[in-house]
Amino acid sequence: LHSVYDRTYDKQIHLPYRLCEAVACRIPTLVSTGTCLGELVERYGIGVPITLGDNEGLSDVLVRLQQDPSQREQMAQNCAAVQSRFVFESFESPLHEAYRGLWPADADTT
Repeated sequence: LHSVYDRTYDKQIHLPYRLCEAVACRIPTLVSTGTCLGELVERYGIGVPITLGDNEGLSDVLVRLQQDPSQREQMAQNCAAVQSRFVFESFESPLHEAYRGLWPADADTT
């Protein structure tokens, strides 16, 4: 499992990395509700949104995931299915090609 973060600016910067790590490792992600990340996790079935400060809800989710390995397995399968959307290595080459197309072949890009 991953973590639930608050919505401070520092966390907003780091959350995409956390999502990529969780997807790459096929680990269910627990994120705050009412966030873009929460919507993504819910949409793709790769984790569970939790209300920040809802300790009982967090505990319930952890117990449910621990007791039901099929839920964890389904989320792991969902992570594998969407990995190309969230893991940099899967779109690194197309991104390089896009950048190469921005300059003429003889331009100095250093």
